[in-house]
Amino acid sequence: MIKNFFKASVALIALVSVTATGCSSVNTQKSDESKVQQENTTQSLQGAWLITKANDVETAKYEDEASVTFTADGKANGRAVVNGFFGDYALDGTSIQFDHIGATKMMGPEEEMQAESAILQAINDAKSVSVDGDKATVYDNKGKVVMTLKRK
Repeated sequence: MIKNFFKASVALIALVSVTATGCSSVNTQKSDESKVQQENTTQSLQGAWLITKANDVETAKYEDEASVTFTADGKANGRAVVNGFFGDYALDGTSIQFDHIGATKMMGPEEEMQAESAILQAINDAKSVSVDGDKATVYDNKGKVVMTLKRK
């Protein structure tokens, strides 16, 4: 009876050990996939983009193109129609956060200033981004599209 109990205990310990090792491998694999996805989003977002729409306002129709450039060192800068803007950005998977955003303060025609306000508000509201080839879409915390981009 004691021999059977001992054999059952050893078998149970071996089963738990194999199961735990298998779970660890799955968690590591998921973690690696998440890291690759984050690196892919970061790399695919880097570079220069035209801002085609911000908060339902067409922004690609102005002489001074609305644009944004994302650098590998976490910097973002561009033109919000009339004024330039600059600051930091951080990506975590598909989550995006802009920080320390500043802009020049020139005045322009009212319609252009409204488009600029829409762009700066979209940057402020940005919470996630998806990149599909030469197009990128920026969403707010409710999943609403706040900005669309086209690679330059």
